[in-house]
Amino acid sequence: MVAILDEYERLTAEKSKLEAEIAAIVEELTSGDNPAGLKGALVDADGFPRGDIDVYRVRHQRHAFATKQYDHKTVMQRIEQILPQVFEAKMAKAKTASSGDANPPTPPEATPAVVAAKESAPVAAIAPREIDAADKAKSPFAVVENVQSDSPAEWADLHAADQVLVFGTADATNHRNLEAIKEIVLRNIGSPIRVVVRRRSRLRPQEAAAAADQTTTAEWEFHELLLTPQQWSGPGVLGCLLMPIQESRP
Repeated sequence: MVAILDEYERLTAEKSKLEAEIAAIVEELTSGDNPAGLKGALVDADGFPRGDIDVYRVRHQRHAFATKQYDHKTVMQRIEQILPQVFEAKMAKAKTASSGDANPPTPPEATPAVVAAKESAPVAAIAPREIDAADKAKSPFAVVENVQSDSPAEWADLHAADQVLVFGTADATNHRNLEAIKEIVLRNIGSPIRVVVRRRSRLRPQEAAAAADQTTTAEWEFHELLLTPQQWSGPGVLGCLLMPIQESRP
């Protein structure tokens, strides 16, 4: 148990290190007045090495970029491979730590979704709080599809067609075509992730007719949820599909 958790920590540290190094290389090669770029010719029209860049340095950094990308992919594959064992180890560790309290009290403010997640997650969920106005103003970047029955997504009260505004530290400005979500999930197996979604309000017929020609905040309900990635009876650790929103949805 300890060995697999140690390996997981080592891999996540290696992943973070590689990501920082890759980002530094990208910054170096794509910034400045005359960036060399990650690809492109290093010779001029006459076939001579370009005089406006350090050709040796650019070659070296491009090679390092390709190597570190491959290493990052290898690390991510290993993390995904050991996730089931990591989850089991965290569960066993949590059971050992809580063996002295067989039936801890449930906070009165906890929602049914939070209680369900807490019962099966090794890390206690936090109580819901008022959603910040800044979060409500964020643009949606993903939409929830195919929420499976009796899954972590259903326990967290995610609904199909929910539009995601915040997923952990990810939002519309930094999700990198949902890659950030994948990374956040991998780092939080068994731990609750704060998710803010907006959901279409159930309007009465006359209200729906009045809102048909324009979009107002009154059409949306905002929900702060706690999603705990974990093994369940189905595939994956979420039990739902998240699809990127390619353009702003009303």
